[in-house]
Amino acid sequence: MKDSWDNEAMRALTKLPLHARRAVMAVEAHLFTDDVMRFYDVYGEYTLNECPIGLLLTPNDNLGLKTEYRNDKGKPLAYVVETGERLCIGKQPVKALRRTDPIHEQDFRSAG
Repeated sequence: MKDSWDNEAMRALTKLPLHARRAVMAVEAHLFTDDVMRFYDVYGEYTLNECPIGLLLTPNDNLGLKTEYRNDKGKPLAYVVETGERLCIGKQPVKALRRTDPIHEQDFRSAG
């Protein structure tokens, strides 16, 4: 049942104009960020280079993700979750996040 609903929702989404699709995706990302922050807290500020791999908050409080990968110049690859853009913040501090409670599927269902 869920798969068929997801397929129908995806078909409907692809019929929308590009600007409308982007708006829907931005709202979904914002809701996702709110859900994530229910289970995570800040455990330190680091430069992007020093920050552990995983979720982080950017200086303007966007949810980001630092990967284990580095570019050709040896700089860490990190991305803004909402937009998928590379995170380019120079030496500004980021806030590393750690999970405070185990995430259970039931918790996400009741969050909506």
